[in-house]
Amino acid sequence: MDFLTWAIVFAVIAVIAGFFGFSGVAAGAASIARILFFIFVVIAVIFLILMVLGVGAMAAPVAAASLAVVPAARLKRERSSDRA
Repeated sequence: MDFLTWAIVFAVIAVIAGFFGFSGVAAGAASIARILFFIFVVIAVIFLILMVLGVGAMAAPVAAASLAVVPAARLKRERSSDRA
C-alpha cells in the first residue's frame, strides 16, 4: 500500500474513533494520517518536477523507445536503396 492509501485508512480510523468517543485514538490516527498525506504530497511534487525536467527513470523509456525506432528507419532506407 502507498502513502495515500495509508493516510486515508488512518483518517477513517480517526473518524470512527472520534465517533465512538475515543478522542486520544482519534487524535493519534489523525496526526498519522496528516503526516503520511504530506509525505505523499512532497514525493508527488518531487516526481512531478523530475518528470517535467525529464530527469531519472521517467525519461529512460522514452529514450529507449526512440533508439528502437532508429534502426528500423535505417533498415527501411537500406532496403529501398538495394532495390533501386
